[in-house]
Amino acid sequence: MVLGSRDRTSLLPEANADLGSLLGCKTRPELVKLIQIASLSCYRLYNKGQTMIHAFFPKIQTQLRSECTVKGSLAHRK
Repeated sequence: MVLGSRDRTSLLPEANADLGSLLGCKTRPELVKLIQIASLSCYRLYNKGQTMIHAFFPKIQTQLRSECTVKGSLAHRK
């Protein structure tokens, strides 16, 4: 089951308290701040990965094109 934004706000107070105590947070604002920091960190890692993929993609694309061209020209020679 996927939680929508409405479902996330209706979490039971006990669940928040359990999560907060597990993460070492004593108040709801501390828990919210920790979740925001974790979300931002994940977002930054995702963007860094995307940047790396986009940086290497042209090289891979060029290599694939050259390999396809070589294989295509060999197929036409047969």
